[in-house]
Amino acid sequence: MALKLDKAPRKHKDIKQSIRKGLIIVHTGKGKGKSTAAFGTAIRAIGRGHKVGIIQFIKGKWKTGEAEFLKKFPDQCTILSLGNGFTWITQNFAEDVLMAKKAWKKCCEMLNDEQYFFGHF
Repeated sequence: MALKLDKAPRKHKDIKQSIRKGLIIVHTGKGKGKSTAAFGTAIRAIGRGHKVGIIQFIKGKWKTGEAEFLKKFPDQCTILSLGNGFTWITQNFAEDVLMAKKAWKKCCEMLNDEQYFFGHF
């Protein structure tokens, strides 16, 4: 599928040249909204014809509507939940660190996997 590029940002008079590059977004902080924000960004990328990868470090087996929705598009989105649950519930720091390291290893694999879009044309 040929991608139709949105040229709007390049039409601005002050922008002489643009560099297309990938984007990695990490949502952190207390409270709700981080996963929903990430899923919204992923949906925008899928809508532009890109394949995206999502790794959740904490959620574990907890189901969200957004994740269930994205699982319906396995050719466009890989979503992995690689944790045992919320750290304030598990109360096992050593196990939480081990799970985070495993999730980070998977992130690095995904970052080096050419099937995901990182700004290459």
